[in-house]
Amino acid sequence: MRLFGILAFLATVNGISFALGHLDTLDCDVHHLPSQEALDEYVGALDGGCSLACAFGWTITPASTLKPQGGISYSATNLSDANLQTAWVEGEADYGVGVAFRITFNNAGVEQAVPLNGFAFINGYAKNKSIWSANSRVRLLEVMQNGKHKFTLRLADTVDPQSVSLEGPQIMRLRPGDDVTLVIRGVYPGTKFKDTALTEINLYGAH
Repeated sequence: MRLFGILAFLATVNGISFALGHLDTLDCDVHHLPSQEALDEYVGALDGGCSLACAFGWTITPASTLKPQGGISYSATNLSDANLQTAWVEGEADYGVGVAFRITFNNAGVEQAVPLNGFAFINGYAKNKSIWSANSRVRLLEVMQNGKHKFTLRLADTVDPQSVSLEGPQIMRLRPGDDVTLVIRGVYPGTKFKDTALTEINLYGAH
């Protein structure tokens, strides 16, 4: 075991890692929507709504991405396109546990630290119900700032939007050149494929 200010350890079951004993795990809140139309409207609002993008631009670079198939791209740009028809999918042979996203912030005009105080997600490949169920979804994400462990997020196994608000010492103060890394530490297995997918990620803060 390693000491991160808490006692934590990882156990592996059937190739899927689950974090056990994390005292700093934050559960995402699910926003249940009544219809597909409401979900489409919610996701569309992400593109023009207020977020950390009010202060920073950012780039998401995953360590692994599934190669295009049948003309369909699974690149990281899909994570911020406000489109339920696209998703990022990891490119490992198994569930992608250990795959990291590095988020870099690139607005050199910002002179003071800007707070990152929340995350929002559309988990899995949300194109339709059958594709969502067939592919694996993220269960646990370790969050690191400039290489240092901050906390772990537990995502719900749902296609509905979900988010988490950060408080107190959880809030990250960002400057240009900083990076935030999200590492997959556990998954919900798909009914057909090991491929783990995420449809959308958004970051909140700045105000």
